Amino acid sequence: MKANKYYVLSLAVLVTLLTIGSNLELAIAQTSNEIDDLAKTSISPQAQAQANLQITSVNVVESGDNPLVQITGSGFGKSPNQVKVMLNDNGVLLTPQQVKNKKVIVQVPNATLCSGQVRIRVIVNTTSSNTATFSYQKSAPIIYTLTPVHAKAGSVIELKADNLACDAANNLVTVNDTLVPVLAVNMDKLTIRIPESFIAGKVKLRLTVGSQASLAKDFSIDAINASGPSGGNSGSDNKLVFLSTSPAGASFAPMFNIRDSITVNSVKTGLWDAMFYGTHQTVIDLPWKAEGITQKALLTINVREVNNIYGNFTGQKERFIYTLIQFPKNPDKIYHPENNPFFWGACSAATESNPTGGFIFNSLGRATGGIDSFDIAKDGLANGKASMTFRLVAPDLGVYEDYGINYSKAGNAETRLPKLITLTVEMQDIQPSTPASQFKIGKVTFNDELTGKGIKVTENATFANTFSITDVVDLFGLGTFR
Repeated sequence: MKANKYYVLSLAVLVTLLTIGSNLELAIAQTSNEIDDLAKTSISPQAQAQANLQITSVNVVESGDNPLVQITGSGFGKSPNQVKVMLNDNGVLLTPQQVKNKKVIVQVPNATLCSGQVRIRVIVNTTSSNTATFSYQKSAPIIYTLTPVHAKAGSVIELKADNLACDAANNLVTVNDTLVPVLAVNMDKLTIRIPESFIAGKVKLRLTVGSQASLAKDFSIDAINASGPSGGNSGSDNKLVFLSTSPAGASFAPMFNIRDSITVNSVKTGLWDAMFYGTHQTVIDLPWKAEGITQKALLTINVREVNNIYGNFTGQKERFIYTLIQFPKNPDKIYHPENNPFFWGACSAATESNPTGGFIFNSLGRATGGIDSFDIAKDGLANGKASMTFRLVAPDLGVYEDYGINYSKAGNAETRLPKLITLTVEMQDIQPSTPASQFKIGKVTFNDELTGKGIKVTENATFANTFSITDVVDLFGLGTFR
């Protein structure tokens, strides 16, 4: 009964992911017999360990700038070397000071804390506990630096700050006492956009968290015809430029924020739709060989909108970005569209309500990523460029078959599939189009984070573009990879 329950939950995760309209349907488009076999498979030791790993309470036993936190629960083990603690799924792993099977004590660095409800998880080896919360209140927020220090109205500005709120919506930024939207928050950084309605001159920025406000920080808004550092709309008035100074901490909020109305080929649409919307696919090289030949993988970037995404049952549409790498079904053999098709891989997702992609796909970590930069024409008639960083995680859904979901068995020592990947896509040519944009030529960098197999760069990757995920064109033999 426990096995059935575990795998029903696993299938439920797959069904949930399918709601974003991505091609995860490819991963479960197997026969009903295979699904029956899945339900009959006994629970793995790793799954059993994960079930025993549980947080029941969290208490701050010593307050201060670097508080001491006690975590009570079960299944923690006794080895500090195998236990890590993560706050707010920020990717920073903390080593506990004390570990017992039912208690973990960890000192939390001030830089990783925030004001409000702090989320915390315990990770034993690669198995994660449930998420618990504890309340913490930091001092008044502080703005350290602004990047750039001056820019035109409409520009994106990055604030390096401290004592931020855990809930991104509770970090309020004002420009001359006018509230401006926060595009993204990542630990000690926020990005905002200076409203285009602001005139040139000196302004003051202030950050408020709860009832506490920072000291004002001076900022200069340049005249429209002035030249200077880029941060948002700069250089030409017809260009929309975003440049992040911290790509690893970026989110997709700047992309989601593009809502300018434009006309492309006599069709009125949005700049986001004309430049990014659609399904974009290319075949990339991997940093290992199969049968003496460089192995291939299929990269899919799905940029869409859908109702009721990730349990948001408001009925309202929400935009999302979904990325999937699919490896050949047998990673020891070279890819073949019929004999060894692209099958399963690692994925990443971000939505408007969660632009950093903080969705837990498995016990190892989270899928996250962002926009490093983009440069697109605001009239939608000229080509654009964009650099995107994805952190792709392989779902840990138990044993399905020898090659596929069960990553522990997929491949030999050289070709074993990675569970955590950093992928950088530098699009050198994006052509605006309706109903879907056209990704043309890009550079894709694949980096296997955990096993250290190396980095592989695919220069001049050619993308195929489709309006519907089911309308896969016959490029690279992809018409048969189902």
